[in-house]
Amino acid sequence: MPRRNLLRVASPGFHRLDGRIGAGDDVLMLPLLSHRDPALWDDPGAFRPERWEGLDPDTASGYLPFGHAGERCWGRHMVLPLAERLLDIVRHNGLAPDPRQTVAKVPLAGLMSVADVRVLPRPRG
Repeated sequence: MPRRNLLRVASPGFHRLDGRIGAGDDVLMLPLLSHRDPALWDDPGAFRPERWEGLDPDTASGYLPFGHAGERCWGRHMVLPLAERLLDIVRHNGLAPDPRQTVAKVPLAGLMSVADVRVLPRPRG
């Protein structure tokens, strides 16, 4: 399940990783923000999924797909093939996103659903 945040309870090891973190400090990581950080990414607000191709989450600072290091979501191996299959079905059936739709509601309870996504038959041509 995609996570909005990753909270880690205080550990002395955090200070060894980054001296700004105190031994008693909890650490909160926010992928939603780090994936849009202009200090890390060119044009961070643009939809450019190709920017993630070939990135290694263990070495790309601020890139936190499915969590971080040994604490990554075990479901990541299922989610990506499922998303690829869904996109294949959409393409096979000649569907495309409705270009008039500019927003959709993403319930923050789980981030696993998007409400009211409209698709149209893809124009032939």
